[in-house]
Parts: sequence; structure tokens; C-alpha cells
Amino acid sequence: QMCTEDAVYIFDVLALGSEQAFIDTIRDFLQNDRIIKLFHDLHDDAKMLNAELSVDTMKRTLDMQIILESVTGNFMTGLNDVLHHFEIERHKMKGTGFANGGHVFDKRPMSRDAIEYAVNDVFLLRKAARAFIEKQDGDIKSFVQKSDLRAAQAIEFDGARVMSFDVAKNFAIVSNELLSYQHPNNIATFEPTTFYTDLNDLMQILPYEISGQILKDRESFREICLDLGETPVVWSGVGSDYKRR
Repeated sequence: QMCTEDAVYIFDVLALGSEQAFIDTIRDFLQNDRIIKLFHDLHDDAKMLNAELSVDTMKRTLDMQIILESVTGNFMTGLNDVLHHFEIERHKMKGTGFANGGHVFDKRPMSRDAIEYAVNDVFLLRKAARAFIEKQDGDIKSFVQKSDLRAAQAIEFDGARVMSFDVAKNFAIVSNELLSYQHPNNIATFEPTTFYTDLNDLMQILPYEISGQILKDRESFREICLDLGETPVVWSGVGSDYKRR
């Protein structure tokens, strides 16, 4: 679905006949840096567009979820949260379970309810975006940059979110793209964890009755658990033979 200033368009790719022509058109549109593309939580969209349409970059995006997080601090907001914040009528079909799994959109011909759901997704989002842009007097450059970074990271990490800890807010969890542009010095950084194995050192720490058992069957053991105040435990074997000693 697509919404402009004047109309809402619903494209039925299955019915168009020329899927590749549609893909090529959409790819050019998404990578056009003169047109703002609105989304709400674009992670799954970016993942799907990359996998299905080979879109490896998305330019001039505006993710309304990032905008609401910058105001509320909540990084997991739904479309109706955005609509409520900007005093737009809510999407009445959201939260009803109507579109769970997306199966309603696989049926042809599409039902009137499915079309209405798709129309309101973009129509109401467009109204919220218009309210935000007017409030910003058109200055949305920083939010476009954050949204484009989110799109790039979503494509790189297969739709996963990238989160950071904000040291200035008691290590609160914040979307990485938001903190990277607003307060990059507040992003917590940590030394990478180094893993190493030294069997001889472990054997010296363990009581002999345990280390002796391990040395007899050292090829099968997988893990040694050493907790203060608790008896050391060895896990050995694989699959159904995985055992605790």
C-alpha cells in the first residue's frame, strides 16, 4: 500500500502479472533520495524488501516509531500509540487479531476488510507524519538520518533491532540509531569477552575425586560449573546421553 497527499493506492502484485516490473519500480522509488518514505517500525519491512526485492539501501526514510521514542523514551510503540500522541483517530482494526499472521491478505479477491485495513495503515500514518512535520516547521533532517541508519542496520542484521545502553540515564536501553545521533558519547562500550580453555588449571582447582573422573573420560565432558558454596558439577555426553555428575 502507498499513500500520497491526494490518494491511497493498493497494489496487488499477484494480480499485476509482471512482478519484476513492479519490483524494479519500487526499488527505484525506495532508493530515491528526493522522496520521503514513511514507515512505522521499518525493521521487518527492510528485511522483507531486501530479501524479496533485493533492496540493499533505503534512502530518505522516516520511521514514526523513532520519533515517538525520542519523545516518550519507549522504543516498542505501536501505530495507535503514534496516532494517540498526535491526536489522530486510532486504527480501529489494530489489536483485534484481524491481520495476525497476514493470511487474510493471501486470499483473492481481497476482502473489503483487508483493503480497509491496508488503506488505514498508510492513510493514518500519513496524517500523523503531517502533524509532526508541521510541528517541526519542516525540519526533519535529523530524524531522516536516524531512520536511514535504522534501515541500513535492519538490512545488515536481518531485521533485528540494534539497541544501546545510555550511561547518562542509568544504562537505560535506547535504540542505537536514536542515541548515535543525539548523544553518541552516552553509548556504553565494553571490552569484548575473551574465552579460553585451560584444562590443567581446572584440574588443579577441582577435588581429586572429580578431576580423576574427568581425566578418565575427558573426551566426553562438555562443561564444568564452579559456583561458590556449591558442589562442582560436570556435564558430559551428547544428546540423550547428556548427564550431570
